[in-house]
Order: sequence, then structure tokens, then C-alpha cells
Amino acid sequence: MNLINAKYGNEPVLKAYTHVSDQFAPFASQTIPATVSEAAYILDGLLNNDVGKRIKEQYADTGGFTDHLFAVTSILGHRFIPRIWDLPSKRLYVSDAGGTPQNLKGMIGGKIREGLIASNWPDILRIAATMTAGTVAPSQILRKLASYPRQNDLALL
Repeated sequence: MNLINAKYGNEPVLKAYTHVSDQFAPFASQTIPATVSEAAYILDGLLNNDVGKRIKEQYADTGGFTDHLFAVTSILGHRFIPRIWDLPSKRLYVSDAGGTPQNLKGMIGGKIREGLIASNWPDILRIAATMTAGTVAPSQILRKLASYPRQNDLALL
């Protein structure tokens, strides 16, 4: 049932997710279910081949970003630059609300929970190492974190 998406009609559909370099050459491609967000699959292309590991900036459309992806790409040394069409409806979290520019204050959703990050830091690094080593596909880990947002401290970060 996860192959049917009303956006694409009533027939089962798969999407092809392809990574393209700044030289306009594809360096990774995979099929994914039509009903899922592309965000979980971005790191698969970056980490599962030598070309992707050399990519420093990753761009994505609105469907290709999550809070978890922002965090993991930063930890792994990639700049993540999504195009977010509904940015004013999103909320940003900062470490110091006092240092926020006046024109962004309306977008601030709260303060980063630094204590929660610090207490989970070993597990965060373990997840990043697992992704980098290729032991578990990054998409599988990110999908698990997204499916347990309240039951797992790592998902809350």
C-alpha cells in the first residue's frame, strides 16, 4: 500500500531519487516508495559511494528536509541547504534568543535543549559513525528516529 500516492494517481508508483553533482553528473540513484519523504534518503547517496563522500554542499527541495537531517549532515561535515517554500511557517530553535535579529524573532520557536544533546552525545556520535561506516543505511536510521518522536530521546533532539 505504500506504493500508492494520490498525487501520482491510483496505480502503484515508485520514485527514482537521483543525486546530481555540480558538474551535472548523477553520482547516486535509488528507487523509493512514492509515499515517503526524500529527506531520509539524502544521506544514502552521500555516504554510500566515494563521489558522495566528497560532496560538501547538499541541496534539496522542500520535501527533502527534516530537523534530524539538518543535525546529521552538520555532524558529518556537509552543508545542507534546502529550498523551503513555506519557511515563514517553520520555527527555528536558537541557543540564545537575545542574539536573534529582530526580523527573525517571529520565527523563533524556542531554545535548543543543550542538556538533552549533551546527555545523548555518545549515542549521537554512534549513529553518525554507523551511517558513515555503512553498517546501517542512513535512511533506515532516520526513518526510525522519525517514527518514534516521543519515545526516544535521540528523536527529540
